Amino acid sequence: MVNFLEGKMRALLFPEPWVVKLINVDIPKPGPDEVLAKMISVGICGSDVGIFEGDHWIVAHEPGGHGHETGAIAVEVGKNVEGVSEGDHLARMGEGYAEYSKYVNVIG
Repeated sequence: MVNFLEGKMRALLFPEPWVVKLINVDIPKPGPDEVLAKMISVGICGSDVGIFEGDHWIVAHEPGGHGHETGAIAVEVGKNVEGVSEGDHLARMGEGYAEYSKYVNVIG
C-alpha cells in the first residue's frame, strides 16, 4: 500500500522557523544507483530542533527536508545497487535529509 493517493506520499515541510506543513507530493522514483525506502521510524535530534527554530545552517525548502536517523524497508531497488533487495530492513544515519517523508531515495 503506497498511500491514500496512488503515487503520492505525505511529507513535512519546514518553510520558515516555527512553521511545519504536512503536504502531499509525488513518491520519488529511484535512479539506477538508489533504493526507494519506506520510512518506518525517524529520530529527532538536536539539529532538527535547531532547524525548526530557525537557528541552524540547513534550510529545508524541499518536502521532508529534515531527518537523517531512520529505520526503513527497501521497496524498490535500482539496477546498479548490490547487497540490498526489496523487503530488506534498513538503518541509516547520514548526510541526506528527507526522512520526514513517507518514502525517500537512498544512494545504494
